Amino acid sequence: MTKKEFKNSSLYKEVEAILNRPLSIEDMNTIIRMKEKLGTEEDLIINLLSDSRGKVRATYEKAAVLAEKGIIREEQYLLSSCNDDYIKKVIDICKINRKLTNKEMEIVLNWRIQYEFHEEILLEACKMADEANANNKIAYASGILKNWKTRGINHNQSGQAQKSSFVGFNDFEHRQYDMDTLEKMLLSNGPYDMDEVEKILENK
Repeated sequence: MTKKEFKNSSLYKEVEAILNRPLSIEDMNTIIRMKEKLGTEEDLIINLLSDSRGKVRATYEKAAVLAEKGIIREEQYLLSSCNDDYIKKVIDICKINRKLTNKEMEIVLNWRIQYEFHEEILLEACKMADEANANNKIAYASGILKNWKTRGINHNQSGQAQKSSFVGFNDFEHRQYDMDTLEKMLLSNGPYDMDEVEKILENK
């Protein structure tokens, strides 16, 4: 890929949006190397770049480590042990004294893609779910994140701003979701897909 081809690509626009500034020649060369030399796919590049808060060099270094392990696609990354620390934080903050079910694990890993928030915002939702003493804190946190996404809360806003925009959730809004159905789904071992979860969260 030439720099001209890169500048005309959707990847260029997405990267520029994350950096919130024009890309330098060095930035472009680094991202092109990530894609061509390491073989890292575009969705994973965007994910890593977002997690690193737009630090292109740090993103390349992380992508290089992952590529050595054969991880070049986003779904590989989400299911890899690279997320162990993130999952541990979710479990600790939610005070869950058991292993997450496969369904809960998939939902927690999918939060990054579905809501496009930085990790600290995802963990803030977990903290609020714990403070609310919800029966299923993963389901409750999903409702919080869904609400924040709908209201346009983004990673540039502080935790306090997020909480301010979410006044009333603990007392009212979570009752609009079919939390019992969602909890049973998350705790069961039967088949399901993410679309089912999304439908429940949208059913107001």
